[in-house]
Amino acid sequence: MALLQKLTRYIQSDSNIQAAFLVGSQARSDCPADEYSDVDTAVVTGAPERYLYADGWLEHIGTPRVSFVEDTFLCGRERRILFESGEDLDIPKMPNCLHAIWSRGSSKIPRNPTRRACTTGR
Repeated sequence: MALLQKLTRYIQSDSNIQAAFLVGSQARSDCPADEYSDVDTAVVTGAPERYLYADGWLEHIGTPRVSFVEDTFLCGRERRILFESGEDLDIPKMPNCLHAIWSRGSSKIPRNPTRRACTTGR
């Protein structure tokens, strides 16, 4: 099973994740990702450190071979995971303001955990 399918199944089963967004090349319809593109997923959760630093949840997705957290330009911190299958998953820490908006029930963030979102730079 492909990484994106395993990740989607895990997100749907994890009650700590309120929403997730597929971003980057995998979410683009105008210039689709190729088979070697990584999976960039933004997760809205009240416990972002769990997904940045803990390893237990990764077992539900695959066998990680390399995993590290790095600083990013926009989001502050991002976890990058390379799985035994050769697939690559990137999970940025979502800003706390997005979790606050989600918690208030704003309609500006989709509630469907598998809905694809695309960033256009606007």
